[in-house]
Parts: sequence; C-alpha cells; structure tokens
Amino acid sequence: SDLANLAVSLHWSVLLHLGLAAFNLFVLARRLGVRPWGAALGGLLYAGGGFLGVHVEHLNQLQGLAWLPLVFLPPVSWQRLPGRPRDGGSEHKGGASEHKDESVGQKAYSYPSLADLPTLPPAISVLAFAFILLTGHTQTAFIAAIGLVVSTPPSVS
Repeated sequence: SDLANLAVSLHWSVLLHLGLAAFNLFVLARRLGVRPWGAALGGLLYAGGGFLGVHVEHLNQLQGLAWLPLVFLPPVSWQRLPGRPRDGGSEHKGGASEHKDESVGQKAYSYPSLADLPTLPPAISVLAFAFILLTGHTQTAFIAAIGLVVSTPPSVS
C-alpha cells in the first residue's frame, strides 16, 4: 500500500541522514586534526547520540543537522590550531608517519595538521548552508549562520 511505502521511505531518509551526519562530522574532525579512530567515534556519537536521536521524529531538523558539520569545513581550514606550528609542509603529507616515542618506548603516529592540508573553497560552506535552508528548518539555518560568522576570521585588507 502507499502508506507502507511512505513509512519505508521515511525510514530510509532517517538512516541516510544519520549516515550523512556521521560522515560529515568524521570529515570535520579529521580536518581539525583528530586521529581517524577518534574522528570515527565522534561521527558515530554525533549520529547515534541523543542530540540527533531526539530529532529523528523531526525530519527537517535531522536533515539540516546532518549538513551542519560541512558548514564549518572552510572556516576551520582558515584557522590555526594551538600547538600545531606550521613547518612549511613537513613529512606528514598524505598519511600517518611512524616515529619512536622515547618517553614511553612505544611507536607513536603523527597525523597531518591543518598546516599540511590545502585550504578548502568557501563554496563547500555555501552549498552545505543551502542544503540546510532547503530542509526548511530556519532555526538550524540560524544556528549555522551564527556559527559561521563566529568561526570565520575577519578579512584583512
């Protein structure tokens, strides 16, 4: 029946957007310099935690919140994280590098910092914000806009 097909479609929409939310937060966390397992855990906690869980019955909020992490990708790449000096493109290009941690006597891994990653185009933020607007939940769009304004550094002329 048509009602059964509608229920299946809504369930697929929820699953798709929860997966999208997990992936988008994973990408943002990696961009912030979080290690892969930590970024994956962050994505799973974002998508499977209470914050998005309570919005499952509000599909437009869930859909908007799934795109929210992508809004912050370019502004994050414009900022410098404390404790991560720029070394002019070190050996960390493309993946983890292995070195010996003398204090513990174990192998430690260094992951690329923001200094090693190329700056992303602002179009990613604009596109993600447009998707949030298309979901029809203006509060999510407002939160994204305020967060974008706060996280974007002032332009220097």
